[in-house]
Amino acid sequence: MANPPQVETVTSGADKVKLAAAVLLLIGALAAYYGLAKQGALAQWGALIVLLAAGVAAFFTSEHGKAL
Repeated sequence: MANPPQVETVTSGADKVKLAAAVLLLIGALAAYYGLAKQGALAQWGALIVLLAAGVAAFFTSEHGKAL
């Protein structure tokens, strides 16, 4: 019987930083959306979209994002 191949997951420090940055950007997007309520809808939605896009971009530069 053949042994199944072993899968080894290696997570670098830079990868962890990218994932943490993605999470912080997503949380920041929600905070900016609610924090900019007095500035108007354009500022709210603009900040939300920009920060969400930055969070998604940070995620897709990590190994988990590349694998997805």
